[in-house]
Amino acid sequence: MARTALLSAVCLAALSGCGEGDEDVVLKTFALSFAAKVGDEPFSCTTTFDGVGTTRSAVKPLDFRMYVYDVRLVRDDGSEEPLSLEQDGIWQRDEVAFLDFEDGTGTCETGSPETRTEIVGVSTPSPISTTRSTA
Repeated sequence: MARTALLSAVCLAALSGCGEGDEDVVLKTFALSFAAKVGDEPFSCTTTFDGVGTTRSAVKPLDFRMYVYDVRLVRDDGSEEPLSLEQDGIWQRDEVAFLDFEDGTGTCETGSPETRTEIVGVSTPSPISTTRSTA
């Protein structure tokens, strides 16, 4: 029996820049915030999601984690600038970021209470219109 669950991570904040005002700084810190959703509903380990997929099944989540890599900032002119990820050794390493939306409550008993819903990195401080990445 195959069940299809429509689970999507949606980038909430267009781009939250946190750069310094120093004129000598050539890089700017960006924080990309994500929110997990099942269809149009916010993801929660304590919610049963009805009407999911082509079989319109009821789904009780067990987990919701994902890896994202090759994050790029897209300038207004369409050119792309790579986001150099902050290296924390837990959630982000090299060019891979780990997003974790489950909090160990409800039916997500296999997970941990720690969550991570943002990707943080640095890039040049030019006007950015959107982002691209691979998950």
